[in-house]
Amino acid sequence: MKKGQKRRRSLLLIWLGINLILTLTLSGCMADHRQSAALSDQGQSSQEEQTDAGGTETLQTNGGIDEDPFVLAVSAKYPPYVFINEDEKYDGIDINIGWYIAKVYGVELQVQDMERGELIGAVTSGEADAAASGISISEELDEYVDFSVPYASSSTVVVVPEHQQGLPESADELESFKEQMVIGVEDDSTAYEWCREQGYEYVSFSDTDMMWEKLEDGEIDCVLSNQYEAKTHIEENAAPLKIIDGEVKLREYAFAVAKGNQELLDDINAAIEVMKENGKIDEFIKYYSGKGTNE
Repeated sequence: MKKGQKRRRSLLLIWLGINLILTLTLSGCMADHRQSAALSDQGQSSQEEQTDAGGTETLQTNGGIDEDPFVLAVSAKYPPYVFINEDEKYDGIDINIGWYIAKVYGVELQVQDMERGELIGAVTSGEADAAASGISISEELDEYVDFSVPYASSSTVVVVPEHQQGLPESADELESFKEQMVIGVEDDSTAYEWCREQGYEYVSFSDTDMMWEKLEDGEIDCVLSNQYEAKTHIEENAAPLKIIDGEVKLREYAFAVAKGNQELLDDINAAIEVMKENGKIDEFIKYYSGKGTNE
């Protein structure tokens, strides 16, 4: 991997310790979704095949992306950012951004699929160059990684069962239900951090399918989720859920690299800025909004 990453093993140990604590609070909700090595070596996703690769700009590396391949750590259970499509290939907004980053520097993209809680350890240990899966910029993670410039933003929304009574009708009412609600959130997400900071009772899930199942079964009262992920789940599964009015928090998404790896960060930032200017990121977001998986 890139120069200097190996010496950050102490950060990895700290992160693994934090991850163990988080794991013990999941009440048995974690599941292993790591994909086979054969899957990670597959080729382009469906949108990549539709993208005009011939018009892709070429950038000069700052020394960060100077080895082949460019290794991207993901968790493939987070549509529309990363998921496995019907052709059994990695797909989504973040996969296509990663593919484009590799393309402009003339290297191959290699995807490493793992649990969401392992992503930060993968970059701090040098197992991967960067991590992405709808990762939000946060002060908590900033202690361990550096974030690229944001490539997208979205709201954290409140999702409740469609016909259940006695629940908030807008995000503004959430505070008044604080003492009587249990909220479901994704591991290490902005919603997870927000619930901790605000003192809400919550259950944290590494498996989002299980999170939605628990909501439909009434084992949790509501879910705080990214607006696109919530919309995707409801539409793709015809789920008896609804997004109530308002938002809890606006969050920005970025790629994460090991702390202090400025050359790699500069390379990724340069590629993202190009994609913003030429409309590719908007193209990816528009194409993938509402797309996901029914696994």
